[in-house]
Amino acid sequence: MAADPRRHDHDGGMMRRLMLWLTVLALLLGGLWLGAESLLMREIRRYAAQDPGLQIAALRGMRQPGRIGTVGSGVEWATPAGRVELPQADLWLSPLRPTELRLDLPPGATFDDGYGAQIQSLAATEARLRLRPLAGAELASFALHSGPLTLGNEPLAQGIDMQARLAEAGSY
Repeated sequence: MAADPRRHDHDGGMMRRLMLWLTVLALLLGGLWLGAESLLMREIRRYAAQDPGLQIAALRGMRQPGRIGTVGSGVEWATPAGRVELPQADLWLSPLRPTELRLDLPPGATFDDGYGAQIQSLAATEARLRLRPLAGAELASFALHSGPLTLGNEPLAQGIDMQARLAEAGSY
């Protein structure tokens, strides 16, 4: 039994249309990815401009698969309690968990409490902030985790593991 040539032409046309739609989808997702990083960088710059204690020397998009985020270099944050200097800080979110912001800190930071700068070692330090998008992006929970910490050359803590969940309105 011979194959019908019209059927193969139809299958080839369907395959071309499928490939066209997959290409359009990939371009759309790539544009959304780059647009989200650009929006995040713009908002961070706007926030830093409003807070005179926060300085960021350079800010760029992360451009990593699985992460939508920014990389800040030369980050300084001054408060009445002192000043913290970070060589780099990564702020990102996963496309699979878009309501959870993550902040990855470098292995070392400088802390100056007014009595001289101290170098602090931060091992595997990350912070997570979960937002409630349907409640005006209000804070839902916060978590901080780190490995061993040192201040100067002295051990400060074996690690930090902290979690906080905000209570629902009316439950307190």
